[in-house]
Amino acid sequence: MKRYGVYMAAVAAAMMAAGCATQKGSEGKTLARIGDPYFANVDSKANVYARQAQTGVLKIAVMPLKASTELIGSSVSDMVVTELLRTQKYSLVERGQMKNVLNETELAMAGLSEAQAVEAAKMLGAEAVVIGTVDEYSTQAKGGATFAVAGLSIRLIDCSNGRVVWSADLAKMAQKAETPLAAHARDVVHELVSGLYQNLTGQAGGLPPPPPTGLAIGEMGLREAVLTWDKTPFAATYRIDRAVDEEGPFVPVGNASAQSGTFRDTKGLKDATVYYYRVVGVGRSGTASDPSQTLETMTAPPPDAPGAPEVTGVSSRCVMLAWGASKSDGVNAYRVERTADGVTWKNAGTARTAEFRDGGRAGCDLGDSATYIYRIVAVNRVGAESEPSQTVQAVTPPPPGKTEGFAAETDEVRCVPLAWTALDEADVAGYEIERAAKTGAFAKIATVKGKDKAEYKDANLADGAEFRYRVRAFTEPGAKGEWSDETAAATKPLPKVPDGLAATKDEPGRVAVRWNANEEEFVTGYKLEAKGTGGFARWKTIASTPQCEGTDAGLAPGEVKQYRVKAVDRYGRESAWSMQAQGCARPLPSAPGNVRASGRKIAWSAVKDASEYKIYKKKFVGTDFIMAVKNTEAELPPEIEGGIDVVVTTIDKCNLESKASEKVRVGQ
Repeated sequence: MKRYGVYMAAVAAAMMAAGCATQKGSEGKTLARIGDPYFANVDSKANVYARQAQTGVLKIAVMPLKASTELIGSSVSDMVVTELLRTQKYSLVERGQMKNVLNETELAMAGLSEAQAVEAAKMLGAEAVVIGTVDEYSTQAKGGATFAVAGLSIRLIDCSNGRVVWSADLAKMAQKAETPLAAHARDVVHELVSGLYQNLTGQAGGLPPPPPTGLAIGEMGLREAVLTWDKTPFAATYRIDRAVDEEGPFVPVGNASAQSGTFRDTKGLKDATVYYYRVVGVGRSGTASDPSQTLETMTAPPPDAPGAPEVTGVSSRCVMLAWGASKSDGVNAYRVERTADGVTWKNAGTARTAEFRDGGRAGCDLGDSATYIYRIVAVNRVGAESEPSQTVQAVTPPPPGKTEGFAAETDEVRCVPLAWTALDEADVAGYEIERAAKTGAFAKIATVKGKDKAEYKDANLADGAEFRYRVRAFTEPGAKGEWSDETAAATKPLPKVPDGLAATKDEPGRVAVRWNANEEEFVTGYKLEAKGTGGFARWKTIASTPQCEGTDAGLAPGEVKQYRVKAVDRYGRESAWSMQAQGCARPLPSAPGNVRASGRKIAWSAVKDASEYKIYKKKFVGTDFIMAVKNTEAELPPEIEGGIDVVVTTIDKCNLESKASEKVRVGQ
């Protein structure tokens, strides 16, 4: 307080009859407040420059400001005069006196240069002169409305040396469209002079601002302390000091702006700890005020432990818990801890409310038929943790039982239908099915989801294949039941290859094909193929009959073909091809040989299997039939003239006729 008294005395000496208000200090004493509230309480945005070493200027002259019109310059100049008089820092030369002197020297009040203004001020007995410019004095459109805009810059020139004592400038747009231009210009001049006043008053002798007052601190913060205080005149910033002992040492923990009046300290605070705070104002020049009063606060302790947990339900690899919420403020989470051995605790998860589901999902780390112990820790929003709650024990259920009643249907076409008895256990989520060949390892083939789903068809299998199967139940979290007993089944084989295939070799113009009928009742027909000079081609498809045969007709005499057959069943499946059988159509008989003539008689050698012979008259083109005989000789009938060429053909028992023999001349 001694330092503050020196400060006030110095300020009082520096101010020339400046008005003073009063305020209550941190200890209830009445302290002098620096300056006139008319200026001191204005939040000025003016740009102000003032020399550190203030001269003892008292009497000044204010020249009309340069503006777009002489009227505007004179009007704003009058506003500046009024505000400067209100500061009570200067005595001003009267406007009438200024005008008389300037008229005598034939100088106009408006448009003086800086040098002329200084000379004129000296003539008026002034120690300094104020000159400047009205930079803006107009309206501007914005958002569909028109707003007043005003701006000016002024400076004080020391007449003794021509140096600038101070300068200030400010330009602003009115906040409301209805504010008149003249009224807005007056507000701008007031804010500019207020900024100048505050700067000059605060810099007097480089003095510090007064100590902050009205300090208050919140209690039981979660690793934080919130401070508030009354703003102090001339403080550019505030420094916040903290200590763990009332006598210190105090350490700076942060700064607050001159406009805030509040600070939140979260730097390295501990739970349930007492701290001491004070606030120091810092002026623009860096000088610090005396500290405010020192206040004590205590941070909140860690949260209270939650109520004892209870097990509200268990299922396959899953434990449901609930507990009483912590009564402490700021608790926003609970950590659930679990142990299987009673020694090593593991974080099982975090809950936002007073209940938790541990496990119960695929890949969880809970086991079957396992015992676990749980406890709960409350955590507040700054990470402070409570003591653990009391413990509770839970035992998870065993895995599903063995699947019974497993059976497989055999002799089905390319599939094996499977069925079993569904397990009457609540946690069962489905069944896994594995298959193996007749000899070999099992491999998973299907997952059937649904507790009551108890059948499956293993499809797209090979024909006539043998398999082994087994099934087991599972739960959603992945618990596996015991495998069922194995069961075997086989798919229906393909039809057997037809046997007994035979083809005829002595029928005129055709081949008859026959085979033995298949014994399988599911065989519905047969496919036949024949191959001549090319490859095999489809010849005929016939239905299954007791007499399995087919006829390949329209063959040329002696034409040879290969034949094969396969069986077809009602499912469209086909057997392999049978062994091939060869057949051929009856060939033509041989033509008579050793044909000879003697007079009108003809003879020839006998042909095997001949039933008769035909004699033809050989013409230049073609032949004419003469006669048919059973023997190997003949005589031309009387009506046939001699001296002709004849040929002989053979007719066999199937009425096939051979080619003609060599011709012979008869009847000469």
